[in-house]
Amino acid sequence: MSVWRGGVGDLILIGSAQPRQVDFDALQKRFHTPAVWADMQRIDLWRLSVLLSQEMISPQHTLFVPEPEAQIHSDFYPVLEYLSQRAFFVRGTATLHTTFDESFWSRDTTLLAQYLRERPLDENDLKAFTLFQTVNRMGGGKLFHSVLKRWQTDFPRALAPLELSAKWPLQNASSSPFQVQRMAGFRDELFEAAAKDPELLRLYGQFLLRTYHTERSILYTPPDTELRSVLERLLATDLPNQRVYRLQLAELAWDRRDDAACFQLARDGFDPQTNGFGPIKFDLDPQAPARVLARLIETAFTDGRYQDALDWCGQAKKQGYAGNKDGRAYPILDMLCRKAEALANQPRGQGSN
Repeated sequence: MSVWRGGVGDLILIGSAQPRQVDFDALQKRFHTPAVWADMQRIDLWRLSVLLSQEMISPQHTLFVPEPEAQIHSDFYPVLEYLSQRAFFVRGTATLHTTFDESFWSRDTTLLAQYLRERPLDENDLKAFTLFQTVNRMGGGKLFHSVLKRWQTDFPRALAPLELSAKWPLQNASSSPFQVQRMAGFRDELFEAAAKDPELLRLYGQFLLRTYHTERSILYTPPDTELRSVLERLLATDLPNQRVYRLQLAELAWDRRDDAACFQLARDGFDPQTNGFGPIKFDLDPQAPARVLARLIETAFTDGRYQDALDWCGQAKKQGYAGNKDGRAYPILDMLCRKAEALANQPRGQGSN
């Protein structure tokens, strides 16, 4: 089963009895069948890539999103008949699907991710993405602005993404990009001053990281050269917090698909010995351990190392980053641990799906 956007306020669940196998060439031909093509144009889905981008959660993860104690809706116990109507009248909003939306993962397992491995986006794809999102009043979303950043990066002389960014500013945007631009003018001074007091460089790094997280999606991985330089400088000058910087660098390495560097930095960041990498504290970025553990577990899945994934889950639970409700828990990490436990309990040879 996979979860798809169906429009504002709607979701579509698509299920099958067997794991899906998609022939993208055949899918492209069916997409341009006259009757289908006419329907796609009517709802502003001009490119197959835009249609595929509507998948939020892939079959690799959907079954593990609900917690074990979650209620099951059925004809005999139709819990949603009451809960959804009550939520409608009190203006409640469902947000669980957005928490697990793979559109904002630099590596996901959706059909779009598979499609992009063989078919890079061109400018017509980017135009189609922005058209669909603006017509459907989704212009304030993070994915929309991530697409605009990709458009500006790939086609730096294009004026349309500049205009769209100005007309549809990111909703609830922080001041981080502005602070990055302001502090970048004092970069050399910040790097030099960090030898005695790293506070200003630390703030610069935090603004850079927030901006990076805001722009990152399956469609665009922001450049990280400056962020890495700042984190590496802080590693040398802010020793009490070096574990946080190692984990943040591990996250960037994972986004670049440098798994060797990611695992080494993570091992150092989680090393229980304090004489090598300083005190075990992550106050500057309390979610950094959970984000990195989730990536280690996902990589282990991809490589077929299910026991390694289970071991990382054990460490996550032991350290309180999974399976708790005290505010440190990272929902994606909880979901991946449920997946690891389910696969570990399957008979040998049945863990590939």
